Amino acid sequence: LARDIWVKGWWDGYARNVHVHIIDLAWLEARAEKLRNFSLPVIHGLLQTRDYAEAVMRTAEPDVPDKQIAQWRDFRMKRQEVLDRLEYTAILDEAVFHRPFGGAQVMRDQLAHLLDVSDRPNVTIRVLPFSTNPLACPDSTFRLLTMPAPFPVVAQVTTEAGTIYVEMPKAARFETAYTRLERHALDAEESRVFIKTRMEQLT
Repeated sequence: LARDIWVKGWWDGYARNVHVHIIDLAWLEARAEKLRNFSLPVIHGLLQTRDYAEAVMRTAEPDVPDKQIAQWRDFRMKRQEVLDRLEYTAILDEAVFHRPFGGAQVMRDQLAHLLDVSDRPNVTIRVLPFSTNPLACPDSTFRLLTMPAPFPVVAQVTTEAGTIYVEMPKAARFETAYTRLERHALDAEESRVFIKTRMEQLT
């Protein structure tokens, strides 16, 4: 990996306009075989539509110029190409479905996109309902990236103080947390029903 890091990738064209920790994440995603994600405040970036992504960014960074927002949005859309090849599982806290970033129409389009993406054989989307045990829900969003052997599983957490990457054995705590989430989340088909119902509520 130390040698590979010097190989240029598509993300190099964004290096001046995108935070370095997001560049690092894209680099890891491009090499991962499996990605597991838990999303608490918003729908995970790899599942976002362009309009939803822009609405989230404008809410988080209201003073950023339009040109910068557009570059961040385009970078996020480009990252989504990894869904064409790796095994991806997302557990979305029910709270994300009650925050209609961009308004009702943007949110409806976003939920329709979730249904479309979940049709892929390598993508699984599950919902963690409010009815679950509150202690089953971690404090924040995190990701688990399974790298090709012999490299370790990497856990990634984004905080207000910056991004944290944790390798094994410390990443084992995140794997335990994700297993706990899987036990409490709706299964894939139940989650699709939930998403469709939420779409109808937004009409």
